[in-house]
Amino acid sequence: NRRQTPAQLIEELQSSERLSGEEEALMDLLQETPEQDVVYTESVVQVLSTNLDALEKAAYGQQALSLLRRFAYLDPQGIPEDWVFAFADVDQKRVRAALSLLEQHSLVQWQPKQVQVHAVTQHVVRHLQPQSDLKQLVASLIAYGGDERDAAVNATRWAAVLLHCGALYKYRACLD
Repeated sequence: NRRQTPAQLIEELQSSERLSGEEEALMDLLQETPEQDVVYTESVVQVLSTNLDALEKAAYGQQALSLLRRFAYLDPQGIPEDWVFAFADVDQKRVRAALSLLEQHSLVQWQPKQVQVHAVTQHVVRHLQPQSDLKQLVASLIAYGGDERDAAVNATRWAAVLLHCGALYKYRACLD
C-alpha cells in the first residue's frame, strides 16, 4: 500500500475517470467546507487514515482490515452479520474481536444481525486499502445465498445477495 497525504488522495479521486455518480456527489460534498480556514475533506481523510494505521498495529487489526476492505465494496447499509461470519477466513472469536475493533475506531456500526459502514468510510478505504480479490467476494456472496433452487426458502438471504451484488456491479472494472 502506498501512503498518500489527504491532499494527494483527494487530487487522485478528483482526477479519477472511474468515479461513479455516487462517488462524484460524495466528492462534491466533501469539497464543501463549513468555514474558510477548515479543510474538511483533508480532515476527514486524515482521521480515517489515522484509524486505518492504528488498526494495522492492533491485535486482530489484520482481520479487521480484511473485513473492512470487503465491506468497502458492498452496500453500506445492512451487511448481514451471519454472512460476515460465513465469509471470514478465521474463527468466530476472531471475527467478533475484529468487528469490535472496527467499531471502537468508528469505522463500522455493528448492530444486532447487521454491520453498517458509512459511505465516506467506504470511499476512503477503497482508495487507501483496496480489496485485491473482488471475485472471491462475489463468490462468497453467492454462496451465502445458498442453492438458487431454494431461493424462495432463502428469500431474505437472496435479497441481501442482490443488494450487495448491485453495489459490487459499480466496481466491475476491478473484476477483470
